[in-house]
Amino acid sequence: MLGAIIGDILGNGYDFGLTIPKYEEVQKKYDELFKTGIEINPRVREIFTDDTVMTVAVGKALSQTFDKPAEEIKLCLRYNMQMFGRSHITAGYGTLFSNWLISQKPEPYESIGNGSAMRVSSVGWLANNLNEVDIYARLTAEVTHNSEEGIKGAQAIASAIFLARNGSKKEAIKKYIEKEYGYDLSKSVEEYRSVDIMKRDALCETAVVQAMAAFLESENFEDAVIKAVTIGGDTDTIAAITGSIAEAYYGIDEKAKELVLTYIPDDLKRGITDYTYIVMYRRNERKKAYDKIFDDIKYFKERIKEDTGRPVPMFMFNQPEMSEEVERLINTAHLPEITDKAYIDTLDLHNIEMDSDLYRENAADSGVYLLRAMLTSIVRQEIFNPGAVDKCVDDGTVYVLLDEMKKKKVYR
Repeated sequence: MLGAIIGDILGNGYDFGLTIPKYEEVQKKYDELFKTGIEINPRVREIFTDDTVMTVAVGKALSQTFDKPAEEIKLCLRYNMQMFGRSHITAGYGTLFSNWLISQKPEPYESIGNGSAMRVSSVGWLANNLNEVDIYARLTAEVTHNSEEGIKGAQAIASAIFLARNGSKKEAIKKYIEKEYGYDLSKSVEEYRSVDIMKRDALCETAVVQAMAAFLESENFEDAVIKAVTIGGDTDTIAAITGSIAEAYYGIDEKAKELVLTYIPDDLKRGITDYTYIVMYRRNERKKAYDKIFDDIKYFKERIKEDTGRPVPMFMFNQPEMSEEVERLINTAHLPEITDKAYIDTLDLHNIEMDSDLYRENAADSGVYLLRAMLTSIVRQEIFNPGAVDKCVDDGTVYVLLDEMKKKKVYR
């Protein structure tokens, strides 16, 4: 969430300007704000925009209702968005959203603006899988942006954050967003900079593709948000979206985290604290699930055989006897914190075939979500091919996957 706020603050003041911000100029502003720091009383002067307010509001709402029924989640979203929005009524909302904020009966208005994508970052951190990402991103969008484009934009950005947080490479993230949501991510930052300033807009599709370009071309978090601002146009929103993805992919310098919190008032800080608590709670629940199989990692290492005999296709063997460690692995791997129901799509996304030899060869370079897909594919085959898991235990695949998961803190 802090990545979105940093991007918002950095981009504020450049939005829809008559000139395109220079990289060096934005770099200087970043250094002043997030390396040196400036004195500011956030109760007197707000240097953030509606992007920050709504990002916190959505995070707060989800911290209260994640895993609850959809209508309860939407009710809480509306309440928090109106509460925080009315408390910061001069944050720079659009006309339609301003009317929604003060309405006694707020209804969605089919917006195709970029608001749904800029406020969705918390979904990417709370979800356990991409299916959850789509469900919760849709809910956060539908309270106002109940249009196909508004929903799709929120889902795409939340998915990019989820994949980035789980160690997917940029090419895999790009491929997923293009394939799943139909965005064209072929254009460069420079191409977007060259667009006539009189033809800039605040549409969801525009912000998504421009933010993705800045992220994909970046070298680190700082470079990502600066590049986003130099695109011009709706700079605070583009940088907020870019920052939310870049935070998940690169992380943020501790000094920048410390300083950004000095620029926002206490009510928003409390919202961030509540959201952070639930993120840590869900992370701890994931850790508990993984610890159940990590406890047996020594067993799986000792089970590796020097020669597993004649190579047999992964799903064409029969070895029904099973140890309690293997049985525990199978049961635990079906938990929602671990399993990847779309494992076939995940493997395809990363250009990996269902083959235990390939799993071992690629494990070290694989992100967390791909490792989960590999493990899920092995465990799922046990249903149709008894002995599938034992075969992958004997050839070392299970140990290699678990060892990499443990190194990479898979529960993140």
